[in-house]
Order: sequence, then structure tokens, then C-alpha cells
Amino acid sequence: MKLTNKLLAATAIAGVAIIGASFNASAVDQDIDASAEFRAALALSNAVDMDFGVIDYSGTSAGTVVLDAADASLTGDANYVPASSTGTLGAVDIDGETGATIEISCESTGTLSDGTNTLGLINTEVRIGGTDRACAGLGTSPSTFDLSAGTDTLEVGATINILAGGIQAAGVYNTTNASGDPITVRVVYQ
Repeated sequence: MKLTNKLLAATAIAGVAIIGASFNASAVDQDIDASAEFRAALALSNAVDMDFGVIDYSGTSAGTVVLDAADASLTGDANYVPASSTGTLGAVDIDGETGATIEISCESTGTLSDGTNTLGLINTEVRIGGTDRACAGLGTSPSTFDLSAGTDTLEVGATINILAGGIQAAGVYNTTNASGDPITVRVVYQ
């Protein structure tokens, strides 16, 4: 009996040693490294509002006045004649990481108002780095651009769309009056 107990004890000790050894053999360690890249946040500054200037009008027909994003030229038609051949493009400086790719999207329309009457802004275009791009809305595929100097200027032009019936009242129409709606530009890192 003593021999049987000794054999059982020896077998149990050997079994524990084998099991313990197999657990130790299956335990391994792995280091997981981490990294982070920091870049300057995008900032928009030095905003300039679009200005079509004074527009002389006659009659009550439909028409348009275009502020061209390529060169700030103003053109109208027979019933809507800009007093100057150039206007002021909307503009904003984009500050960010030099060489980074940004995405630019913008609303294609806005609304000018005198507080009572409204005129549509349509065909919005932006110009950056010598290239014009049509705005298609904030929810559409954006245009991309590489920041060349850390600060690049985005310029904005549009068309005033005068519907049939013409101008309802002489005066200053802008996007900040009641019922006005500005053109929003969105810039994000790609």
C-alpha cells in the first residue's frame, strides 16, 4: 500500500510538473508601440466680403450680374450695368501645415436681401492657387488643394440672379439683412 501511495504521489507530482511546464511554454509577451503625428490646426483669417458695387438698372426684366472669380471682373446685361468694371471678390486666408492637402467645399447659392426683397446668388466659384472651381454644395465631393506656403488665399465669386419682375426696390442688398443667406465655405485636412 505504501508503494502504491508513493507511486500515486510521484505520478501526481510529475503530472503537475508537466502541466505547469506546458502553461509556461504557451505564455508569450508582445509589445505594442504607439505613435502620433501632430499638425497645426487649420485656421481661416482675414475674411473679405464679396462686393458687386453699384449696379444701375432699368426695367423689370430678368438678368444677371457676374463677379468673376478669375479676375474680379463685373459683367451685366443691358438692364443691369455695373458702375465699375471690377468688384471685390470674397476672400479668406487659409493657414495650415505647408504641403498638406486640404479639401474645399462651398455652397453653390446664397441670398441677397434688402430686408424685404431677395435676389439669388448662384454659380458660386472659388479660386485658389490660380485654379477656379465651381461650388457644388457642402455635402458634395470637395475639391483638393495642397497648401503651398502654409497660408494660401481662397477667393470667391458668384452671379446675382435677378428674376422676371426685376429689382423690386432700389437699395442695398446683402446677405446680412433679414432673409439674407451667406455662402459658406468649408476647409478640412484630407
